[in-house]
Amino acid sequence: MRAKDHKKKAADLLATLSHWINYSKFDYNLQDLSTLLDEVKDRYTDYIELKSNPEHESKIEHKSYK
Repeated sequence: MRAKDHKKKAADLLATLSHWINYSKFDYNLQDLSTLLDEVKDRYTDYIELKSNPEHESKIEHKSYK
């Protein structure tokens, strides 16, 4: 993935989380929120790393939050 793809994915995950926290009829498990926020941090870290080092290898596992 390109640097800007990691940044966009981080922003998309935050936007999705915000939407569902506002509109869902149930409360999220704190462990699930923590996992999602950790992925956002990892994505943004990869964005920063790839901007300064184009050879940086991302170690993010692709997950589904369905």
